[in-house]
Amino acid sequence: MPFWGPLTAQVHGIYRRAFPPNEQIPLAFLHVSSLRPNAQFLAWIDPKQPTSVDGVARVVAMTYSQRAHGLLYLAFLAVNDQLRSAGYGSRVLNAICEHNRDLPIFLEIEPVDEPGAPNPHQRQRRLRFYEKNGFELTNMLTEESGDTYRVLRRGPQAAKVSPKQLQRALNSMGLGVVRSRVSTD
Repeated sequence: MPFWGPLTAQVHGIYRRAFPPNEQIPLAFLHVSSLRPNAQFLAWIDPKQPTSVDGVARVVAMTYSQRAHGLLYLAFLAVNDQLRSAGYGSRVLNAICEHNRDLPIFLEIEPVDEPGAPNPHQRQRRLRFYEKNGFELTNMLTEESGDTYRVLRRGPQAAKVSPKQLQRALNSMGLGVVRSRVSTD
């Protein structure tokens, strides 16, 4: 992902619209950390989508992921809000899983059973989406910056990854900026 330009501007817009401020990591951090060989900050393009008047491709989704300690952590996946329900989320997930088929893949979602959550239906839809795409809910929870998330996993050997291993992997990715605590319920 380039640091600037029309594709980057689209990705930044998708990111800011998709994630609430308390879940956002500064974009500069994502850009800088994606210079590491184990990280990927990607704009996903569908060549069938029309380009802008000046020939710029339309970004259909963005992802940020990192490999560490034998697993892949998908930190962010967001589909362009103008293109949701067109299958792009599933296609992106399948491409990521195919490219990393040798690794267990982990991601986090807001807990679906949190009392008083402001968006319970959205949380349920998100869980169903990931389950439809082969992810399974675990008994692991992460706590980051005072927020709690539920962990999902997919792939070979994913069930063998312990909370301690996941915590070590997550904390090695954050360069000390973001610290995670992984527990079970």
